[in-house]
Amino acid sequence: MQRNDFDQQGVTGRVPTLRRLVWPSWASRKQTIARQLWFIVIAASVAVLAALIWPDDLRQTNRAYVAVSWLLFMFRTFAFHGGLALLIVVGIALMLRRRKLAATAGLVAAMMVSGELRTMWPTASAGTPTDRSTLRVMSANLLVGNNAMEGIVAEIRASQADVVMLQEYSRAWHTAMQSGVGRLYPHVAYRTREDSFGIAIYSKHPFIDEPEIMLPLGSHDIPQVRAVVHFDGRNIALYNIHLLPPFGFDYVIETRKQFADLAGLLAEERLPVILAGDFNFTSACTQTGLLADLGFRDSHAWAGSGRGTTWPNHPTLWFFPSLMLDHIYLSRELCALSHGVGVGEQSDHRPITAEIAISAK
Repeated sequence: MQRNDFDQQGVTGRVPTLRRLVWPSWASRKQTIARQLWFIVIAASVAVLAALIWPDDLRQTNRAYVAVSWLLFMFRTFAFHGGLALLIVVGIALMLRRRKLAATAGLVAAMMVSGELRTMWPTASAGTPTDRSTLRVMSANLLVGNNAMEGIVAEIRASQADVVMLQEYSRAWHTAMQSGVGRLYPHVAYRTREDSFGIAIYSKHPFIDEPEIMLPLGSHDIPQVRAVVHFDGRNIALYNIHLLPPFGFDYVIETRKQFADLAGLLAEERLPVILAGDFNFTSACTQTGLLADLGFRDSHAWAGSGRGTTWPNHPTLWFFPSLMLDHIYLSRELCALSHGVGVGEQSDHRPITAEIAISAK
């Protein structure tokens, strides 16, 4: 064999191999894409299963356990978003003619979005009283650095709420509230702070006994308020709660402790309860299930419509499906006749308002 023949044969052998590596055939690319999509679908399926079976003990402080619990908490929080993303996988799989992949991805996507879709329609039971006295309750995270105060103050005035529960309540907000609606709400329990954890309850009804402003939740000295008002022949306990956000390991452990302590207080509570505030969790999370075990139901589940989302409230995030982090929960003695989401000018949260009555049952 001559040298030229040898070189030609070598080049001829190498060129197709190099071409396949740099620019593989469409059949090869389809196979690679399908494998990658299967990996995504299988990972999502494992996460769905883990979220269903994980025994989430909120008082556990083992770092590895808390890390896994936090990951599953975030998965539950953004399961709706993940389900929507999997619909893209379904579309690509159909384009590739991978029907099994498309069907599997569609099933997993349906499981991920179904929990939130169930919250989009009101489920109030028949016989809900309409001729009884009602208590209108509003909850609003003001955003401590929000300087456009008149917008939210005007929204509070327009709501005609009987009770207003406020989070991120600062000295500046106290001045604005007192000048804007102080005459409408002569009964106030509050603690101002210049961080994100000031809190207040404004009420048209007088408080029964002295409100408790520092409920013992968790290890941090963060104000959480319990007050009692008389309504429709009953004393009603009002809880205004702002839990720590689940970001940073210390905050994750602390917010779990806060809720565990709150659940303990609610289990011992002897009065009907309206529990409102910024909870920093959604209806898909473990905490909601624990509240349901205690007989609590979200006013949005009673009488809301749509997804009822409240955060983030920012025009530049129009493309991001928002979350329902603000809630008004009612104990079993109460029911909601209406639930609505407001505007919350310049706040990162939208306020919520519910019309509440003593349950007929």
